[in-house]
Amino acid sequence: MVKNSYNHKTIQYIYAAWDVINRNRKKGYNYCWYKNFKLASSEFNNKKQLYEFLEHYDSIKNKLNNVDSSNNIEYCTFIKKMFDLYLEMEKSNTAQIYNDEIRYFQQKINCELSYVKTKCSDKCLHLVFQTKNDNFCQPNENNIGELSKSPKKYEDFNSEENIDIYCNFCTEILPLERDYPGINELCKKLARNLIDITKETAENNDDIKNNCEYLTHWIYDEMRKLYSSPSQSIGNIPFVHKLLDVGYRINETLKNKHCRFKYYRDYSFEELKEMKKLHDFFKIYKDIDNKISTIGSENSNYCEYISHIYGLYRKYIKNCCEYYYKENHYNDNCSDYFNCDKTYDPNNLLKKLNCSSKLSDEESQKVYDVATLDRLAKLMTEKSEEQSKLLSKSTSEKSQVQAELLAKSVVVKLKEQPELIFKDKNVIITSENLFSALLNDPFYVASLGFFGLLGIFFTLFCFYKFTPLGSNFRKKSTGNEISKNNYNQKGRKKLLYENSESNNTNLKNRPYKLAYQSS
Repeated sequence: MVKNSYNHKTIQYIYAAWDVINRNRKKGYNYCWYKNFKLASSEFNNKKQLYEFLEHYDSIKNKLNNVDSSNNIEYCTFIKKMFDLYLEMEKSNTAQIYNDEIRYFQQKINCELSYVKTKCSDKCLHLVFQTKNDNFCQPNENNIGELSKSPKKYEDFNSEENIDIYCNFCTEILPLERDYPGINELCKKLARNLIDITKETAENNDDIKNNCEYLTHWIYDEMRKLYSSPSQSIGNIPFVHKLLDVGYRINETLKNKHCRFKYYRDYSFEELKEMKKLHDFFKIYKDIDNKISTIGSENSNYCEYISHIYGLYRKYIKNCCEYYYKENHYNDNCSDYFNCDKTYDPNNLLKKLNCSSKLSDEESQKVYDVATLDRLAKLMTEKSEEQSKLLSKSTSEKSQVQAELLAKSVVVKLKEQPELIFKDKNVIITSENLFSALLNDPFYVASLGFFGLLGIFFTLFCFYKFTPLGSNFRKKSTGNEISKNNYNQKGRKKLLYENSESNNTNLKNRPYKLAYQSS
């Protein structure tokens, strides 16, 4: 019913027919009762997908037992997809619409954790019930990260070396330690890292900018670990602005050498984590590209990692980039974590690695279409120009024929020789052909019609003003008016007469009362 988009009334008829079938069954037969789902189509599809996975899990397990470990990638990827769906449904189950499916999943999979850990060791599926939302490990993501300096930077930021000498910056943070264990230590790390960055890169503004981007994503990621609700906007989390305020105060002391980081108050920690992933990917893009020829057996891990990033790339490109139709120019609105240069499109790597999730050039272009500002306007303009060119070409061809006719010397003969003869070649055209050629020109047709109407009106005006016919018409009109006035006057007189006559008659017939007086 969802697939065919039946309306509510039709669905009611289907359910009514279902009830009739159940009522007409003989006693002793099994009944099949329906569940009346009042859900959005996306919610229904989620329930359906997870239910079908759990129903067919045993079949998937049997097939997984019969393949080598090198050929189980497809099965493990599908299982992970269903585990991700479960986490998504559990996270969004505020209205308890997924209760049955969540309970069924927990009952079915709870005893399968050791099995999936053995068969799909690189997916971390055994952590599904210990995980908050999206903390499944990325397969070999750490190995990929070793290609760049980004993990080393984060390790340096997390170092506890010399942090106690910065405790004076965190006196207001210490009381929060009870509710958010570890926040005081994080504050001291933030203070040290800010000051160290400006010391190490004081002479190079590009290095300061680059390191500050890493620091921004690092501090948000560390704060995320202190808070249990990653989907809430950080602007509504009390400790966030207090901790960031420490950084702002330190920046004021650094003056021109300060390290700027943004306050993403309307974003959640979950979104900030996605932004960090995109930032780190673009930093190591060239390293991955250079290593593709030597990846070998790690190909599947790279494909899965880059496919995951490509999903985030398509999610954020519309808000971060502004492209212009058939132009190389673009605007980059999220330069601190996104790269709008098409050279860094993750699909380029997917194609080089020949990953199954790669998109064709045509499909890949659609990703940019959603972020192209003037695409529709340019397409409409191009269509209009094409139609204009076709019309112009047609008009030009007609004009060329007319020009040739005018450019040639034409001998017009009288009735005894009613033909037009061109001097340059023996082509005979009758007067009908010439008239037809002239009618093909819209200018001549419009001019002929206009002057024809003008001539008709002028002729009628002359008849009306200067001929006996017009004079008679005017007299007739005047006579009609006089007759009409006379008729009206006679009518009024007659009406007055009839009224007076009627009054006299009434007086005459009225009885009189006489009073007699005795003398």
